[in-house]
Formats: sequence, structure tokens, C-alpha cells
Amino acid sequence: MGVWIDILRLGAEGQSAEARARLTLELPTALRGVRSLSGVTQSYWGVLPKAVRHFASGLPPGERPLLQTYECDLVDRILDDVMAEVERTLFLVELCRAQPEVTAADLVDLFPWAKGLNRSEQWKQSRIARYLRSMAAVGIPLSEGLIAGPAGGGEPLFDFNETKYAVSHTRLERTWKDFKVDHDQGSEFLSIDDSEDAADVHAERADYGSIRMAEVVMNLACPDEEFELKMDLRLLGESLGPELTSLMESMHAAKPTDGYRPIAWHNVFWRVVDDYDWLAVLLEVRGPHQETDQALADHLAANYPDVAGVSRPSIYRRRKRLDGACDQRIVAMLRERFVAGQQHAAQTA
Repeated sequence: MGVWIDILRLGAEGQSAEARARLTLELPTALRGVRSLSGVTQSYWGVLPKAVRHFASGLPPGERPLLQTYECDLVDRILDDVMAEVERTLFLVELCRAQPEVTAADLVDLFPWAKGLNRSEQWKQSRIARYLRSMAAVGIPLSEGLIAGPAGGGEPLFDFNETKYAVSHTRLERTWKDFKVDHDQGSEFLSIDDSEDAADVHAERADYGSIRMAEVVMNLACPDEEFELKMDLRLLGESLGPELTSLMESMHAAKPTDGYRPIAWHNVFWRVVDDYDWLAVLLEVRGPHQETDQALADHLAANYPDVAGVSRPSIYRRRKRLDGACDQRIVAMLRERFVAGQQHAAQTA
């Protein structure tokens, strides 16, 4: 039995904290291991990095240098994609458990579709129906009325196999295509353009994993009437500021010329404050807010001479790394807070 199915089963049984712990801790290690080569440098191993390297071997010679340069970023991007899909299906299970009388139309409205998804209502209903029938087929306990309700039979079922989902050739091909677009590359990679006058013709794309687990945990664990818990979260937000600042400073100390301080001040910390406004995180932000990687790269080139390698792809990679590290730290602290609270409640019940 795979990790994905275990996560769904735990969600269906009401063990959301454990399901999300396995989502954030066990699922990534099942697909991608991390090997430290030195105090700073790391490399990836496991089924997903192996699949990416195999995929690279089949690319045209002109494209291979770009993939080899950003192999870890591509692996992270696919992993984010997988985790987002697992989280979406877990949310669906939790929703069905909490509201067994929910209608097909309600499921379509409440389901956290990927940001930017442009599909018809009929397609979404069919997708929900496939999810539910597939869950029933692998033994996830759901209401029979839910499984029989939505239309859309005849399409193949999902097997919720995280490895197959991650390493399919179609996924690798599509992710690589999107990755090249993000790095302003055409159908063939010629060179990384480090010039300052490169036109930013592509709008910034949302990173994979658009559903933030912290928001889902917040919604599930914090009903409006639980005023005390919301106050606890505000106190947690106060401690998060120093935590995230320390995290950023450690990344700066490891690579002082990578520009993690101004990347945080002009982009990442702005995003964290906005995304987690309900935590009231206090972080140092400086104007102007540079929302896109190209604008951020241009600003660093003009105002921070100590930062080396300010091409858009380099700044994208560093910004994404700091973004991910901040989110992981926030989710870890939220999980510790909620698990500790649930354990205390169980002991005093």
C-alpha cells in the first residue's frame, strides 16, 4: 500500500493530523532523498531524481545543460505538484467525512482546484466523480450516496500511486516545458541570458502546490467560535517572525552573495505576510515590493552590488528556495501546535 492511499485512509477515519504529518514528512522522502555533499551543497537521490535524469538523457543535446543546471529545482517542482494533488484529494476526503450529505454541485464549488485551472463545470463534476469512485475502489471508506451520486462513469480510475503519478513521462514532459517557459527558453536551450536588458515577456507563473496546507489546517482546526485558539495562533505568529528571520539569515550566512536578504525584504517576506495574514507574522519588508522574478532581479542588479549572478533564472531559483523553506517552517510550527493541542485534549478528556 502506498503513502498516498494511507494518507487518504487516515483522512477518512478522522485522523487528519497524522494524515498531514505523513503528507509533509513521509511523502517527500518516498520520492526524493537528500544527500549532503558538504556543509552547504546537497544532491537528490531516489525514484523521482532518477526519473528526471533518465528523462534528461532523452532530451536534445541543446536542452540538457539547462536541465542539468536546474535538476534539483525541477525535482522540487514535480514534488510540489504531487504534494498539491495529494493534498487536494485529502481535502476531498475530509470534506466528505465532515459533510456526508454534501451534493455533487457543492463538491465542485468547495473543491480546491489548482489555481488557474480553466475547465468546464461538466469536466469538474466528472473529475470529482472519478476521484470518489477511485477512492471506493482502493478501500477508502466513503458514503455510498456520495459515490453513486455524481455522474461520469466509464472513465479509468485513479490508483493514487504517488510514484507513478510523479514519474510519468507525460508529467515530466509537461513540467519541463513549463520550466523552460519560466526561464524564458524556447524549444531549444542556447544559453542562459545574464544580461540586464532581457525582456520579461512571460508573466510569473504560480508555483506548483498552490494549496497551502497551513490554510487548510487553519480552516479545519479553527472554527470561528474558537476565539482562544485564534488568539494562540496570533501568539504563534509573533514567534514566527524571529524564526523566519533566523532562517533567512542562516541561508545568507551559507551563501552571502546569493542575495537572500534583499530577496526576502523585497519579495518573499511580503508574500508570507500576505498569505498568512491570519497569523499576523511580523517580518522586515522594504519597498519597493518586487512581485516578479524579473523585477526582483533588476532591482538587485541596480541596488545590491554585493549580490552575484542576478539573472532571472538565478533569482527565481533562490527566491523559490527561500519561499519553500519559509512555508515548511510555518507548517511545521502549526503542526506542532495542533498535534500538541489534540494530544492534550485527548489526555484531559
